[in-house]
Amino acid sequence: MKRKIFYSVFVIGLVGCGKNDDSGDSATTYSSFSISTVQTLATPADANPEIIRMIPGTNNKAVYVSAVQKSLTQLTYTADGFTLGSPQFYEQDSQSGMSAITVSPDGKWIVATLIDIEGYDSDNSVCNKGSILIVKSEDLSLTRKMDVGFNPDSAQFSSDGKWLVVVNEDDREDRACKPDSRHGGSVSVIDSSATDPNSWELKQEIEVSHSEDSEPEGVAISSDNDTVIVTIQETSEIGIFKLSLVPSATLTVIDMPTVTDPSGEKAAGLAAEPDGVCIDKDGKYALISNEKNDSFSMFNFADNTFLSTTRITDALPSDYNRDKRKSTKNIEPEECGIVEKSGHLYGLLALQESHAVIVYDITDPKTPTFDSVAKVGNKWTEDQSAGGTKSSLVGTEGLAVHTNNGIVFTANEREGSVTMLKSSWTNDVLASGG
Repeated sequence: MKRKIFYSVFVIGLVGCGKNDDSGDSATTYSSFSISTVQTLATPADANPEIIRMIPGTNNKAVYVSAVQKSLTQLTYTADGFTLGSPQFYEQDSQSGMSAITVSPDGKWIVATLIDIEGYDSDNSVCNKGSILIVKSEDLSLTRKMDVGFNPDSAQFSSDGKWLVVVNEDDREDRACKPDSRHGGSVSVIDSSATDPNSWELKQEIEVSHSEDSEPEGVAISSDNDTVIVTIQETSEIGIFKLSLVPSATLTVIDMPTVTDPSGEKAAGLAAEPDGVCIDKDGKYALISNEKNDSFSMFNFADNTFLSTTRITDALPSDYNRDKRKSTKNIEPEECGIVEKSGHLYGLLALQESHAVIVYDITDPKTPTFDSVAKVGNKWTEDQSAGGTKSSLVGTEGLAVHTNNGIVFTANEREGSVTMLKSSWTNDVLASGG
């Protein structure tokens, strides 16, 4: 994701693709996700909420990061709405910005990525590396600051909590201090198996080596706690490696498929520029959002092949914003999430330029079908009035999905708000305590 660094995740990446209990009302079956908007609340002025995540082990809590203010804010929700807690601020005396977060599987630790905006060493010649802040979920107190690579921009724990993977995009567009000799970013692999984060160790820095800028972006880890997938944006690739091979792991790089616009308005073979990535709970498939050609791709881990690429704009209703000034990135899918319910697998994507979350049934990953879409933010009516002549005022980027109760949150960076949405089963599951 290209970030206008005020101080860009499923969502995930990640992506907002966290693990929650998958118990609940098993007597009722649900034939669709049928997403609907519940509530939008404004965040403090200039907070720029960027990424949001559920707190694992809970059915009523989430947390978001504010990039410019360098703060974390927890929220509490029911089926009918949510309330925002008080923000906790960090690094207020440094020229830095917080861009992404992830939460440990036990819900105890929040990890926030920290970019050094000033970006120079003492003689103003070389970018400083980034770091992560390890924060107690219980009270948002800072436990440790730990160095990683340049411009850390996403992070993900393995489902067993033993590994933390941080992706460092090292984006030249955002870093004037980046030397001409350095191109690819890197992936920091941290052993997080110790109970005390002060004992966590950086085990390997995997370089994304290219002769041109590559910008690794999103990350997801399979339920096998071994397979890691990283989106590589500028060169339209993904990279895969095994945690079991750390500290000698290497990336297997695979080209993303291109798409053709059937209307002929865009050139054939339009590059993907992948952003968000998320994996189903069985570790079979990955969903990858492609921000440049407004699509998403389904990837099969069994043979490392792509099964399909779906143009999102074909299903998006006309009353949702499209930035028509650009030949690409008209709707710009960002973070994603995957949920399974009643034998159906659903893929959700946050659409940055379209003030929306869109849902597809991806049960058959070769032929995803449109399920539903809902508006987010408060300024979507202004987006509509602009008629596609400007970027969305809402700027939906972060996405979090509770895999049991079907609650969804978006962080709307440009507008400065958080939106809550729900599924067709949310009321039933929360009423039963799930």
